Amino acid sequence: MVDARKIQECKNEAKKNKMEGWFAAYLMDTDKDERARGKTVTVARAWFHTAKKRYTMLDCPGHRNYVPNLVPAVAQADVAVLVISARGDEFEKGIGKDNNKSEHSHTGQTREHVIIARSLGVSRFVVVISKMDDSTCNWAESRFKKIKDKLSTFFKSLRISKNAVHFMPISGLSGAGINQPVPAKWYTGPTLCGHLDELPELRDGTAKALCLPVLDIFKDPEGNSQVVITKVEEGTANTGDVLYIHPGPGTCKVTSLSISTHAVPLNKAKRGENLWMTVSISSGADLRVGSVLSDQEAPMVCKEFLAECGIFALPDQVLFAPGLTGIMHIHTATVGFKVVRLMEKFDPSKGEMVKVPKTKQFVGVGVKVTCIIVLDSKVAATTFKQSSKLGRFVMRGGGMSFGSGRIIRIKPSN
Repeated sequence: MVDARKIQECKNEAKKNKMEGWFAAYLMDTDKDERARGKTVTVARAWFHTAKKRYTMLDCPGHRNYVPNLVPAVAQADVAVLVISARGDEFEKGIGKDNNKSEHSHTGQTREHVIIARSLGVSRFVVVISKMDDSTCNWAESRFKKIKDKLSTFFKSLRISKNAVHFMPISGLSGAGINQPVPAKWYTGPTLCGHLDELPELRDGTAKALCLPVLDIFKDPEGNSQVVITKVEEGTANTGDVLYIHPGPGTCKVTSLSISTHAVPLNKAKRGENLWMTVSISSGADLRVGSVLSDQEAPMVCKEFLAECGIFALPDQVLFAPGLTGIMHIHTATVGFKVVRLMEKFDPSKGEMVKVPKTKQFVGVGVKVTCIIVLDSKVAATTFKQSSKLGRFVMRGGGMSFGSGRIIRIKPSN
């Protein structure tokens, strides 16, 4: 829980900005511009622990203008906690759907956030229906059930198993449902912290090659080293490791590991740990956001590849066809791309993939297609078969996410 003094500081700052009702958001939105706008813009990090586990929380922006900031953080998530407002008609606005016939299309941000998380490999969802203490719902079971039923249908349309989604009512303001029971006899399930504690452990990936996608990087204020914010996707990271930078060039040496800025230093970190890692970089090395650090020298370089894509929305008057350009998010990397050629598409009448003729090189929403894609610059990536984290991507353009995919085959780079 947050101490009373910190809460009072946030209340005072919110009152100063004439945004008294937003004081709770100030606990995570520490940037002055964010507080002035009343919107989360960047990804905020926080840490907490229970008697059983410790957690890294990535608080992502919800506004559609800042979805590009959300995607790299979601790529590092093990569990997606989807916060839904039960107050008034706020849920209905978040789940709003456009006139496109595809069930996957979206105008409301709730839909887009779920689709992005699913596309990037998040397989466990916790839906916390918040503000249940508001006067418009007052812990009413009917309001909870209405939201749950609507979202359950949407999750089912994405082929997300009902066993992978858990719904619970909470009040973020009072803490009810987070780490203490809710004042509603009809809900007998666990609290948020209780449910997270009971989730099964991640599969063991310590035997695999070390994989550390770089989410952020900045200069160490206490020295000449660089501080890298990352997550151990595979393998084990150790203090003293010399790691290769992909796509590179260069190497770096790990001088310290910790899970946060003020945490006790670690000697090693296994799969699943989110890290603040201090490194010294070799001369001429190119380390940036989107790089991947590994103990393997074999290059992970991708510029052109064959991909299997799903198209769930498109900007007005646009078809998925050769020449289409946009922005691609691959793990923590962001790069421009262009579709070069469509190879095959799924034919529902035959139940199989069929060749796309040269005279009909286009598809619309709701179609699965294989195609050749060229990136504007090299990134560190692998095929999906080699790594489910480094082989997935999301495509954006026109202010929206319109497709996702998996890398099937990478063209060798010169």
